[in-house]
Amino acid sequence: MQGRIDALYTYPVKGLSPHPLESVELAAGEGFPGDRLFGFAKANGGFDPSDPKPLPKTSFVVLMQHARLAGFATAFDEASRVLTVTMDGKTKRFELGSEAGRKEAADLLSKELDLAEGERPQFVEGSPHRFTDVSVVSETLMNSVSLINLDSVEEFARCVETPVDPLRFRANIYFRGWPAFS
Repeated sequence: MQGRIDALYTYPVKGLSPHPLESVELAAGEGFPGDRLFGFAKANGGFDPSDPKPLPKTSFVVLMQHARLAGFATAFDEASRVLTVTMDGKTKRFELGSEAGRKEAADLLSKELDLAEGERPQFVEGSPHRFTDVSVVSETLMNSVSLINLDSVEEFARCVETPVDPLRFRANIYFRGWPAFS
């Protein structure tokens, strides 16, 4: 049986749009390059920038809790720390390397997602921690690479009789050619 990789994605900012890749070099124990290194932590989520620790996804602005994020198309340039957000046909740029840019981005998220004051997000980096969903399980699992078998997604969609977008699973590597659920 021959499988093949169909797509590669990294999620530089937890909860925001995937960034497609043509190729990637993986190293044992190091996680997926550029994946979930940044996030918008909720003010009441327990993130301490002076002592970053793994936190559950509910501590961050994520699609699971904020469906409106699905209407955002985002791009993040790690080198320049510029976040580009396109929604409702309008594009805005935020320089997250500056306090003013971080405040403007937090203002936009707060307004568009109708966040309560206690949820007002702040742009954070937790190096060496990644903001992966399994980071709360162990620091080793924090560097996991997530895989999705597209044949499994297609079989699941058939079973529930509704289309399922594989990107909803926010994986790094999407492959096909192996039996569903294997």
